[in-house]
Amino acid sequence: MTSDGLSTIMHQEKRPVRLGEGSFRDRKLTEEAMLRTSAALAGFQKTARAFGVDAIKAVATSAAREAVNREDFVRRVYEDSGLRLKVISGLEEARLIYLGVSRGLNLGREKALIVDIGGGSLELIVGDRQGCDQLDSLPLGAARLTELFNFNAGDGLVSPEKYAELVGHVARHSRRFSEEARNFDLKSAYGSSGTIRNLAQINYHRRLDQGAGPAPPAFLAADSLRSLGLWLGGLDFKTRRKVRGLDGQKVKIIVAGCAGLEAVLRALKIEGLTAVNYGLKHGLLYEFADGRRSDGI
Repeated sequence: MTSDGLSTIMHQEKRPVRLGEGSFRDRKLTEEAMLRTSAALAGFQKTARAFGVDAIKAVATSAAREAVNREDFVRRVYEDSGLRLKVISGLEEARLIYLGVSRGLNLGREKALIVDIGGGSLELIVGDRQGCDQLDSLPLGAARLTELFNFNAGDGLVSPEKYAELVGHVARHSRRFSEEARNFDLKSAYGSSGTIRNLAQINYHRRLDQGAGPAPPAFLAADSLRSLGLWLGGLDFKTRRKVRGLDGQKVKIIVAGCAGLEAVLRALKIEGLTAVNYGLKHGLLYEFADGRRSDGI
């Protein structure tokens, strides 16, 4: 155990399964997506057992919790791997993200905003090291918005008008959170998702290519997001794949993710955000470690 009670993660694997792909309109997981995901989980289970792991916790988030056939998916995972998959609520997802980020960063006494843009949902949190004051989970994830606004069609070009339309959509649907969050003096903001980390990397390389001088590689200035989003939207898929720093798995959803983040930061008048490597999985690990300590382990 480390000083904060969380063992060092010795082994990590990540497999893009796109569980929600094609499901956000009719709320039904596709056969192909369920097969991909169940196979990946079975592979993870075998790897964990090979390392001698004696406890496995598997959770599913937005795509599964909204799916009309989620019980079929949960049953398939159990049949394929023996894993008992737990589908968690949006607020539980937000709480675990807060736990992972706040403990990982050792947040201070000042209130901070935490943003996580997943595939299906957007989690927004206000809190400090003492606890979270505000939690919300909204159906505004990058993959969902990409499907809703048809950003994945054709060559992938997104007009400035469509980009602005998406920013407005996110702003309207997150207004309640924003209005309440303005009651806090938010000095800092952190982004915990892969999409946000990827945007920070792209922005860092773009600044270097433009000769703007290096900026902190994990920082995203709010006033740079509109320029970044319009630039990415103006590139077709083939060209976009060549962008330095862009994760190939996020070529189709990165524009929507940028627009969603811009909408949140603009609404709260926050100057910028720092991408961090903590999030949901760390929250799960911290909670597991806390439970073991309370049992005297």
